[in-house]
Amino acid sequence: MYSDIYSYLTITLHLYFINFMIIRRELDQYYTEESVTKYLINHLPEYLPNPLTFLEPCVGEQHISKVVRQMLKPCILDINDIDTTKAVSEKTSFFLDMTKEESWQFLGNYNLIITNPPFSEANKIVPLCFKYSDICCVLLRLTWLEPTKDRAEFLKMSNDYLHKLIVFNPRPSYTDDGKSDSVTTAWFVWDKRCKSKGTEIIFANDWKS
Repeated sequence: MYSDIYSYLTITLHLYFINFMIIRRELDQYYTEESVTKYLINHLPEYLPNPLTFLEPCVGEQHISKVVRQMLKPCILDINDIDTTKAVSEKTSFFLDMTKEESWQFLGNYNLIITNPPFSEANKIVPLCFKYSDICCVLLRLTWLEPTKDRAEFLKMSNDYLHKLIVFNPRPSYTDDGKSDSVTTAWFVWDKRCKSKGTEIIFANDWKS
């Protein structure tokens, strides 16, 4: 009898873990430390519009938009949550699928976009962020620079506007347990207002100070 109970509990826990990981992968929720966003804002391109129109397309727990509210004023701020299961009563402007261009067509263009998108959907979301903004700042793994089949064309097309790469060391933690990511991450900063004379690489080893 005890062996049957043990087997049942083992299978149940195993299935629960698998289900949790599937949901986790679908939403790919890895949250952004405030210091990471503050460091970016302190290194944004000059001559931002006043007032500024801003969009966070993958808001999650609003870690990025909270910092934007504090540091960028005046700012007309929109936030979108890709998790459509959340209650509409939460303080979120929209609940749209940002992998679909029709969502972006509905929202229109923005002066500035800052986001940490689900890595599994980055190949779809990043080109749309770039298309519908003047300045586009996306937190990505450095390996995103690899010209894979899904993003080689975009990387080539957008290269002249990639003004900055802000590379973080020590690696930030994007989970509640304080563990850092297995790959180095960076802010990719595209500014379509003018072509760059070459990408400036900023080594952010003081981002926690």
